[in-house]
Amino acid sequence: MIVFMINRLTTQQLISNGIIAALYVILTITPPFNSFAYLGIQFRVSEALLMLVFFRKDYLIAIVVGTFIANVFGPLGSFVWIDAIVGSFITFLAGYLLGRSKVFVVGMIFPVVFNALYLAIFLPIALELPLTWPVMSGFGFSVALGQIVVLYGLGFPLYWLFRRNPYFLRLIGATQNVR
Repeated sequence: MIVFMINRLTTQQLISNGIIAALYVILTITPPFNSFAYLGIQFRVSEALLMLVFFRKDYLIAIVVGTFIANVFGPLGSFVWIDAIVGSFITFLAGYLLGRSKVFVVGMIFPVVFNALYLAIFLPIALELPLTWPVMSGFGFSVALGQIVVLYGLGFPLYWLFRRNPYFLRLIGATQNVR
């Protein structure tokens, strides 16, 4: 699906996606952002960039590529490649549903739920903890809470600020959900 999307992009769209992917990586792996972007307390400021997918579906490519690269630099040792691949796939699913959503607040639920479910299972395995309900629900809750804070506390205000700014919408080439 992503390869099909990339083949249809113009040079300008590829450059825009590259810049957004780079921004996602920078906001994830550089200090101080990296100290709370991984493991059980995930507060990835870069996830606020998901709001761009609501305006233009092809920005999902940037977010998925950024997630992949950021996860490769994660602290999970031999599990980084699994997290890079599976985590990027989870991001793709959540972003795809977000991009098809017509209501921003509803669309942001997908990244919250998908990441919480994925990391509730993945983190105990990667950290060699037991797959028990308390451990999994603890990780799931903390990841969901971090996602909610970033997506609704940072992403939502950015969305409201940008959706009313015709210069920003023109700059990013918004093609959907522009009112």
